[in-house]
Parts: sequence; C-alpha cells; structure tokens
Amino acid sequence: MTDDSSEGPISYYVYPKAYLSHFQIPPFGRWLTNNHRSMADALPPLPADARILEVGSGPGQFTRQLARSYPKANIVAIDSSRGMVRFSRRDGTPDNVEFRITDFRDVEGVYDLIVGSGCWEFLPLDRCIDQIERLLAPDGVAVINTIGPTLWARTHQLFFALAFRARVRLFLPGAVEDALVRRGFTSTVHPVNPREGTYTVVARRATDTPPPAR
Repeated sequence: MTDDSSEGPISYYVYPKAYLSHFQIPPFGRWLTNNHRSMADALPPLPADARILEVGSGPGQFTRQLARSYPKANIVAIDSSRGMVRFSRRDGTPDNVEFRITDFRDVEGVYDLIVGSGCWEFLPLDRCIDQIERLLAPDGVAVINTIGPTLWARTHQLFFALAFRARVRLFLPGAVEDALVRRGFTSTVHPVNPREGTYTVVARRATDTPPPAR
C-alpha cells in the first residue's frame, strides 16, 4: 500500500507491530476482524488451480485465510512495504503463497480472484478499476473492501492527512458500482459497519457484456 504521492509506504505502515497495535484499541478494535469476515463471506468458488492476487497483504492475516480456503490455488500476496512483507513471513509462508514486495500499479499477469482491504482508499478509484480490469480473467471476481464518507471515516481521513500526510479517499458504494458498470462489470455491495462506512464490493464481468475497448 502506498499513498498517491509515490513517496513510499505511509510512515506508520512500515512498522508492522505498531500498525497492528492500533487495531487493539477503540475505535479500531474490530476493524480488521469485521472487514476480513466480510471478505471471507464473499469469496467465490474457484477452480482448484486458480490464480489469486491479494492487494495490500500487510501482516498476512487474510493471506493465510485465503491459503486455507483455496489450498491448491496459486496465491500472490503483494505489499509495497518491505517491513510488512518480512513480517508476514515470520511464521513461514504457506506452500501455495508467494509474498512479493511490489505496488499494485506494477503487477502483471491474469488472476481468477483479486481481493484486498485497506488499500483502495490510497489510490484514485478509476486507476484501481483500470488495473482490476487489466488483471482479472474474463470470468474472474474482485472482492474489494473499502470505506465511504461517514462522519467517522472523515475523522479517520483527517487523522491520516495530519499525522502522515497521506490522502485517504472515501468512496460512496454507488460511485464504486457506477464505475464498475461503466467497465462492463456487475457488482453487489455488502455493508460491514454502517457507522464506520465500511463495505465489501463483489465485482464480476457481466456475462452478456464484453470487456470494453481500451
């Protein structure tokens, strides 16, 4: 995960233990747990040998959940923070997972599933969907967990701007859906915490709509 200034990971994000510690205190206490549960509930059935891309894998908690859910899949878990990737390998790497230090904007390949949480807010929405469209297999699925412009989220946004000089973008679910529809996707939105504004979007290419011309 990087901010849009291309200056590298947000300052606190390069220290994994500090990053994890703030999820142990209110109001962040169940942030990761709730978002990960929502994403896990939205995971689709896939071919046994599917290729999966996890964006912003961070400390690797959800990566290991993916590895258990799809034990024969080829999972590429990316993060732009060297410290986070090193930390995610601390207890060993599952046999079907490859952790990579890279930015989402630099990824190549074709994937049956693209999934991620806590990273989409640091890039322009259209740029994220550009990359999803480019990387996703024709019958693939994207599971995107992000946050909308609630009062709580705007406080979160201001904190990141003041403390880390990082821009956090807050996307209305309807704006995400409209952007996906324009690219030939169908989508469903699953609210996670209405007060916080968190939600998970599951996007698929519309079966009767070819991918748009690039």
